[in-house]
Amino acid sequence: FRSMSTACRRGYGARWEITSGRLYMTSIHAHLIDGSPVTPAMLFTNYSKQYLDSVGISDPANDGRGTFAFWVSGLIWCSFGRLLRYEHMGYSSVYEGELHLFMKDGFLIGQRIVHREQSKRSELDELEDEFGSFQDSPGE
Repeated sequence: FRSMSTACRRGYGARWEITSGRLYMTSIHAHLIDGSPVTPAMLFTNYSKQYLDSVGISDPANDGRGTFAFWVSGLIWCSFGRLLRYEHMGYSSVYEGELHLFMKDGFLIGQRIVHREQSKRSELDELEDEFGSFQDSPGE
């Protein structure tokens, strides 16, 4: 995909939905290097019909609002609540809570909610984490 901006290195944006324990990609916004728009169907042109049938993409049980995301396995996390600690890079900022979704071949196989409380740490504690202790070393 052609990069859209430095804020999106992977070169695409997509919307997702979980319905009846299945993950669907409901839309994708991307362009190929030549500038032509990407459609969900284009993502599967190199797969054989036999393979797509074997992963259930055309199984009526997997019909939904979008394309059944058979290729997704692993952890998906969704942050919610107040921002507790801002980190400028990546997805390292910490929020009050996270929803963890465990996926296997497009199916939701587990979930949990993680709650966090605002830390009572001082600015000095945070500076020590970043730069080390401000106390003299033993023997000095």
